[in-house]
Amino acid sequence: MLFMITSKDFNKANDIANWINNLEETEKNLIIEQINSQIAPEKDNKNTNSKQASNRLINTFSTSKATICPHCGSLAIVKQGKAKGNQRYRCKKCRKYFSTSTGSITYNSKTDKTKWELFLAGIIHDHTNKELSEEAGISESTAHIWRHKIMAAIMTKTHNTTLNGVIEADEFYCKASFKGAKKEYKFRFNKNNDFQVIQKTPDYELYGFTSSQKRSKDKQKRGLSRIQVCIPTALSEDNQFCGKPAGLGNVSSQELEKTYLKNFSPGVTYVTDKSPASISFAKDYSLSHIDLKAGKESRFGSTYNLQKINSFHSKLDRRAQSNRNYATKYAEEYMSWMAWLLREKEKSSLEKVSDLLSLINVGSDTATWEQVKNTEFPSELRNVVR
Repeated sequence: MLFMITSKDFNKANDIANWINNLEETEKNLIIEQINSQIAPEKDNKNTNSKQASNRLINTFSTSKATICPHCGSLAIVKQGKAKGNQRYRCKKCRKYFSTSTGSITYNSKTDKTKWELFLAGIIHDHTNKELSEEAGISESTAHIWRHKIMAAIMTKTHNTTLNGVIEADEFYCKASFKGAKKEYKFRFNKNNDFQVIQKTPDYELYGFTSSQKRSKDKQKRGLSRIQVCIPTALSEDNQFCGKPAGLGNVSSQELEKTYLKNFSPGVTYVTDKSPASISFAKDYSLSHIDLKAGKESRFGSTYNLQKINSFHSKLDRRAQSNRNYATKYAEEYMSWMAWLLREKEKSSLEKVSDLLSLINVGSDTATWEQVKNTEFPSELRNVVR
């Protein structure tokens, strides 16, 4: 195929070349790598073991050029010297200073970037905390904190997501899990250098559950009850997501309103089963509503069905029923992460790592170790008199 190249095209090419030549060396290399990835994007070998994929050094995206103020979102930024070898910037709008890492998941981290990149490649392939610890050379507790820092950052973006077009929605029910909650604390006294064990009320008891209700031990018991957590979830055609634990027992239209309404754009097509709460919610807000019969219609409907949301819930159920580090208080984080992986499924591992390293929620700091550790069980799910 022949292409006609005009003098105007040559001028544009020269402008781009001059712009690249004026960049710093690390920025120049990044632009070249990104151009190469667009021409011949790297694809993961499906036959390659995921651990081998995560062990590749991913240093292409270690440094990126700041293009937006993480404090206010302004594009009016200027270079303002360097700090500890890193480029520093000043925002003309809010007048605050920042660096390329400000607001990112690696901000204030003293760990080498290479370890972050190996960790991110591992979490993308759903490795356990133990595997991540071995691959990135970090402790398991650090792997746990980093995992939740990333998922919390994705979740923060989800809060403001707008869902358009056809939206599949359904409720997921599971038993409350308090995995990771400690039963006791130990304190050291400096005077005589011994330990005093101080008993702590278990979380499940504190929030109104019995020991037999804290996990899925009675999973064989069918039907809804006040010990089951209801998680309304909605997915759009382009895999945008909203959802969170809403309450205990059967869902109400008011709970659906709190979960969905702020994320639904005008003119959406709301596809659900024939639950009374969904019908009532759609009627109250005049939504275009398709209510499908349970079974064949909802699974194999030619125009509308609930296959996508059912598949999403199946993955969540496997996570909730496994002995992995799933706890109900982190349910929204896990779902936000699963939806992000759906949206990014066509990208290579390198591109996903790059997206995570450059992820910035304007005006919002990433979660700290203390915030992850002290995450509270949602008040709406506490099985006590309020």
